[in-house]
Amino acid sequence: AVAMNEETRGERLGRRLRTIPAVVLGFLLVTALLPLLLVAMTAYDAVRALRGRGRFSAVRLLLFGWVYLVVEMAGISAMAWFWLISGFGRARGLYVSLTYRLQGWWAATLFGAMRGLFGVGLEVDGDEAITPGPIILMMRHASLVDTLLPTVLVLRKHRIRLRYVLKRELLWDPALDMAGNVIPNYFVDRASTDAAAEVDRVRSLGVGLGGEDGVLISPEGTRFTPEKRERIIEILRHRFPHLVERAEALRGVLAPRQA
Repeated sequence: AVAMNEETRGERLGRRLRTIPAVVLGFLLVTALLPLLLVAMTAYDAVRALRGRGRFSAVRLLLFGWVYLVVEMAGISAMAWFWLISGFGRARGLYVSLTYRLQGWWAATLFGAMRGLFGVGLEVDGDEAITPGPIILMMRHASLVDTLLPTVLVLRKHRIRLRYVLKRELLWDPALDMAGNVIPNYFVDRASTDAAAEVDRVRSLGVGLGGEDGVLISPEGTRFTPEKRERIIEILRHRFPHLVERAEALRGVLAPRQA
């Protein structure tokens, strides 16, 4: 069976009773105060521009934050509706299919907003290797944009339904929590004292993959920074000295996380 996170219904409900109201309140407050916030951020950016520091980055961040809250609200509402029309989740195939479509829309909308607001460019090369599945996609993780690209470029473009290896902390994003627990993903507990069990659950994501399926994992285990690279090399120096030379040869990525 594909790995599912081991938590009780009460634990999941308790978390969502905190995260969903927080997002709703945040959306209502930001929407109500948006005109005032835009004026304040515009004034702030103007002062920074006079000092030669940035091009209205605060305004763009504010607008992207608002778009994110809009998308979160839509995602939460859609997941509640999908649960109802799938017979409270019992029509599993329908429930999963609708959730994958929502995931594609969610990522494409956020990425579109990012490209429009921040002028993010995108060049794709070699994506013909994606199909046919099943595939294992190993993602370099250098920024938050990375989390959107696989869904935009693999799910929406090539119709490959990815199973994600994610960190457990992301469950505090309610839309991701609700959708991510319907789709076969695994939210890794990085603080777990039973690393072998976590590895086994990640490995089980490869069970039952078909021609339109894939598994995505970030071998680094976290976002890349030069400081993290040096810290990981120092850990390897003490625990796995035979891997230090290979890790030092990796300049733009972290060494794969050791179990």
